[in-house]
Amino acid sequence: MKEHASSEGGSSCSIQREGHVISVESDGVLAEINGKTLRIAKEKVTEDVQAGDAIIWTGKIWRASNGGDTGTSNMRKA
Repeated sequence: MKEHASSEGGSSCSIQREGHVISVESDGVLAEINGKTLRIAKEKVTEDVQAGDAIIWTGKIWRASNGGDTGTSNMRKA
């Protein structure tokens, strides 16, 4: 997982947090963030996030970050 300075607007967070979705459950997602497995409440994750997605913290919510696309299909491209 990467941590680096972010210049995205709308966030007061100076560190960009990234992770990987392990599974999607009714109450949220199970994800690996900075080497730790965490359960993230569904209110903190966009609805389009799927198991296998790379995710990024915007300062307000976790969203898919697969090269700007959502879904797992982008991760499978060679």
